[in-house]
Parts: sequence; C-alpha cells; structure tokens
Amino acid sequence: MIAKKTKIKNSSRPDLSFIFLAVIFFSSLIFLIVSNVRISQKRALMTNEINSLQEQIQRLQESKTNLETNINKADQDSYWEEKAREQGFVKEGENQVVVLPVADSSVNNDQSKNNSGFFKGLLQNISNFFGGLIRR
Repeated sequence: MIAKKTKIKNSSRPDLSFIFLAVIFFSSLIFLIVSNVRISQKRALMTNEINSLQEQIQRLQESKTNLETNINKADQDSYWEEKAREQGFVKEGENQVVVLPVADSSVNNDQSKNNSGFFKGLLQNISNFFGGLIRR
C-alpha cells in the first residue's frame, strides 16, 4: 500500500482563533492601563486630603491644649483676682495707685500754648459780654 498524500491547505487568512485571542489580550491590557491611571489619580486625591486633614487635626489639638490651659487658669482664684484688678477693682483696705506715663516736653509746650490761647479767648469773651452790657 502506498501512502496517500494529503493536501495541506495554504490559506492566506490568519486563523480566527488567533485573532480572537489577540483582541481579548489587547482589550484586557488597555483595561488594566486605564484602571491603573484612575487608581493613581484617586491615590493622589486621597493623599492630598489626608495631608489637609492632618493639618486640621494639628490645629485642633493646639486649640484644645490652649483651651485646657485656660480652663485650668480659670479654676484658680488668682486668675479671677487678676481679671478684676484689670477692670479697676480694689480689695478692701487697699489703695489704688495709677501711674501716668511721662509726658513728652513738646506735647507740654503745645498744651500750654493751647491753654494760654484758651484763657485769652475766655477773657476776651467775658470782656466783650460786660462791655456790651455797659454800652446799653
């Protein structure tokens, strides 16, 4: 018996199964790339939000410590005594002393000129008033 030669088909068309697998592979690859980009964008947004929240937490903790120290001060009698003295209150038996700032010499000269001008004007007004009464 002689072996029969089988004809091998030489087609110019590629196999459909290879095309189908290539399309699935490239579409999966594109899907993974797009997903990775979206995840990295969300990660950047979340990192910025975390940083801003950490700064806010730090500010709130500083505010909390300030408030706690003020509460501790308010529990003491010396704090309330100091606040009352700032408003001008004095304990019984104490004399209040007010220290005035040293006046500048140029300010004193201006005030004395204004005072002398004031008195001259006042004397002039008085003399005009009485002079008007005498003329009548």
